[in-house]
Amino acid sequence: MLVAGCGFRSAPPPGTAPTATGTPCAVDAECPAATSPCMVSTCADGVCQMQVATAGALPRVQVAGDCQELICDGRGATMPRENLGDTPADDANECTDEVCTPSGPAHAPLAAGAKCGEAGVCNGKGRCGACLPDVARCEKNAAQTCSGEGDWSPAVACAGATPICAVGRCAGITSLALGATHGCVLLDGGTARCSGFATAGQISRSSSRIVGLPPASALAVGAHHRCALLGDGTVRCWGNDAAGELGDGSSEGHPTPIAAVGVEGVTELAAGDGHTCARLAKGTVICWGHDEKGQLGDAGTPPPPNATTHPTMALMRKRQVETAFFAPEVASFALGGETTCGLRRDGKVDCWGALGIDAAPLISGKPRPPKPTPKPKLVAGLKGVTAVALGGDHSCALLQDGSATCWGDNEKGQLGDGSPAKKHAPAKVKGLVGVVELALGHDHTCARLGDGSVQCWGGNAAGQLGDGTTTDRKIPAAVPGIAGAAAIVAAGDRTCARLQSGSVLCWGDDADGAIGGPKPTPTAVTW
Repeated sequence: MLVAGCGFRSAPPPGTAPTATGTPCAVDAECPAATSPCMVSTCADGVCQMQVATAGALPRVQVAGDCQELICDGRGATMPRENLGDTPADDANECTDEVCTPSGPAHAPLAAGAKCGEAGVCNGKGRCGACLPDVARCEKNAAQTCSGEGDWSPAVACAGATPICAVGRCAGITSLALGATHGCVLLDGGTARCSGFATAGQISRSSSRIVGLPPASALAVGAHHRCALLGDGTVRCWGNDAAGELGDGSSEGHPTPIAAVGVEGVTELAAGDGHTCARLAKGTVICWGHDEKGQLGDAGTPPPPNATTHPTMALMRKRQVETAFFAPEVASFALGGETTCGLRRDGKVDCWGALGIDAAPLISGKPRPPKPTPKPKLVAGLKGVTAVALGGDHSCALLQDGSATCWGDNEKGQLGDGSPAKKHAPAKVKGLVGVVELALGHDHTCARLGDGSVQCWGGNAAGQLGDGTTTDRKIPAAVPGIAGAAAIVAAGDRTCARLQSGSVLCWGDDADGAIGGPKPTPTAVTW
């Protein structure tokens, strides 16, 4: 049979058999059946005849879903023709699509990621899975990867040298930094995670990855702001900006990292309570932010417009000739609450900012009323210094022989000389040898020794000495439970140590959630 409307002709085309079969008939049913869908056997004038469909006619005999259609060739036979709309029947698979391909009909897999089921995704191979192939995720500090079939692998808990799950993989901690209200860690690969007070004042006791921050090489944490040094030598900051400490030229806080305007070629970065400083590759140091006590080191130069909100050159002048500190002079620098100190390559130290009797450091050797000191002053009696560290109202220096000396406020015994008396010149810490690193908090001090142990002294009202008590100590005492320390940091009333194994232990006050809760003794922190 032929579809309605098809054309027929009684005479065959040249070279074909005669139309009439010669069989007498009275009705069509008495005629022999047609041998092709493109021919119709009929009874005409008492004789059976074969009518041939015209070329292109569509016979009723078609195969559904084979991506083609049969047409008549005009000679009584059929021939195939491509029909891309004749797709195969739906196979009821959400992750396939019925299509016609050069090789024929197919159920082609949808692209990986297409939604399927209640909460699944197509795996790109025609299967509805739970995840996208090769994607990784973190589940309760355990890493999982998605198989090629779209199934999550068993979770592998992060521990040992790679204790933190970040961006789907277990990563090691390369550095950590603490501020008055928050704490951050930098992971291998440059990812940063922080906890504690956010810009808007909310407390987060669980750490979170800093979104929008390119891979970083160093972190600096102030009282209420954070900054990161990127691999290209630029700086990005976020958090509070009331004093311009973010360096973007405004005083508006930012919850996500923004670029410090005009800061580039940075090799070292540090943050104070409300100011930030960076040492450039050429040796110059620039600072920005709060400058009430002269902590930007501008030597009393009248500030240009918006001086406190734009990074400005810190004229860290030599004591003798008052020229800028350049690479041959400055080796490193440190920031305290309202103080900045630069360590010279000759082992001497210059400080500026809050240097009076009620603020650290005290440098003259004689009591004097507090006043801002915007011009760097040499700390008397210091030589052979390899590192300097600043706290709330006291300062310490690490010497070449592995001993330490401190000066400033000593009400809680934070100078470690066995007395509560303030020191206006550096005083040696009692019984402390083999020191390789110092970390200072508000009123306590800690030292990391070459054998990986840690000793602390000073105020202990919040357990910041890590000995399980709240008793102040005027001389150094070992922190129990610490072995193999690779780095230490302190801020406010808390202390943390990064171990050689890669894990982090913290102790002290944590009302703001910076280390996950109060800890009177060293306790592992996941971050």
